[in-house]
Amino acid sequence: MNTATPAPRPKQSRVRHTRAIMRDHTRRRISAPDDKLVEARIEALLRPGIFALGGLYRELGLRNRILTLPVMVAVLLAMLWRQFNGLADTVRVLEQEGLFWVAPTKVTDEGLSQRLQHLPAQLYHRLLDELLPHLRQAQANRHRPQTAILKWAQREFAQVLSFDGSTLDALWRKGNQEQQSHHLARLGGKMAGLLDVVNHLPQQVWYEGDSAAHDMNFWSKLEGQLVANTMLLIDRGFLNYERFAWLNEQQVWYICAAKHNTSYRIIEVLRQDTVVHDYLVRLKGQGAEQGLEVRLVEVKMESGSWYRYLTNLMDSQRLPAAEIVALYGQRWRIEEAFAQVKRLLGLAYLYSESTNAIQAQLWMTWLLYAVLVDLCDEVAEALGQRWERISIEMVYRSLWLYSKAHECKPELGLVEYLVANAKMLGVVKQRRKPPKGVAKT
Repeated sequence: MNTATPAPRPKQSRVRHTRAIMRDHTRRRISAPDDKLVEARIEALLRPGIFALGGLYRELGLRNRILTLPVMVAVLLAMLWRQFNGLADTVRVLEQEGLFWVAPTKVTDEGLSQRLQHLPAQLYHRLLDELLPHLRQAQANRHRPQTAILKWAQREFAQVLSFDGSTLDALWRKGNQEQQSHHLARLGGKMAGLLDVVNHLPQQVWYEGDSAAHDMNFWSKLEGQLVANTMLLIDRGFLNYERFAWLNEQQVWYICAAKHNTSYRIIEVLRQDTVVHDYLVRLKGQGAEQGLEVRLVEVKMESGSWYRYLTNLMDSQRLPAAEIVALYGQRWRIEEAFAQVKRLLGLAYLYSESTNAIQAQLWMTWLLYAVLVDLCDEVAEALGQRWERISIEMVYRSLWLYSKAHECKPELGLVEYLVANAKMLGVVKQRRKPPKGVAKT
């Protein structure tokens, strides 16, 4: 009798909106912001980094072909920025119009596909790393309003970072339902990000080809990324006592949502009333054999629900309960970033099943996200608004309208147009009812 355990079924995505994005992408016509001034802005940001990578390109033993690194960067940027349906559309536009700084060039679908699969994705990753410091400096030189909690956090901590992971979907293929189900069973891997919640730029992004890998695997990626007095905001899915002890050694602070079954012993009561329970506790359970001491804060919200947080910043005067709630709320910034790169910039639609091509698309999508963040920051400064009040989606969608306005009025600047028509374009988000905060005593 055969008692062999059946092989586990491949992990499938439960996110429905990405399926709709894939179906829509196959029917979409080319209609994207192709204004030369917009492209010139992107080119000015990227050109120094592209040509700075010439040495690495040669070190890798890569030959100068038609599809060199500068050409491939332009091709990938255009595919993502203008949301082409696929490689065939990209090849046609490249031959007829040229893309960014690349003059009209004739290539084949197969040639472009092969280059995507084999030009090392680390080159695109390095380009993102080259760009981010310049964008951080540009934001540091601007003056725009900040939320009270971020103003306070900038004074207290060296940096405030949000850390999380997300699953990528598989390549969408045309065909019957059975064929689609077969291909969708193989996901495109996982990504994890470290996002600066003050400037909204990615500090670092990582890729894992195994879509079934646990998010815990990304903990090791943080080594070398954190400086002392950093505040790290993490989801309960990353709760790991050994890693918490490591953060203590690095003199890095963290705030993590506590699981409902967290086992602990109270060492000292710092505060205990009808709204806030603030304890110093010793954690129990696997990975806490040495008795890891942390601070457990339970806060009653206006909705009546209790929220629980763990932190290694034991001083309740330096980090009061209200600040813990407000600061942990900034962790959502990375969830918003994942939604933007997937839904707005098309990372839910993968152009190739090749691991190298997926990584190339991943790095270039995050690069475009960073460019959009920088543009929104400039608009926020001009409007005197907080960055969070600017809609990335509406700024992106307004670029097509700007391209038409620019044809009629060549002297019209991009930021000038977005600021002058902010209300009509919906650039500034409508004010919503604020979420319920901490209950009052």
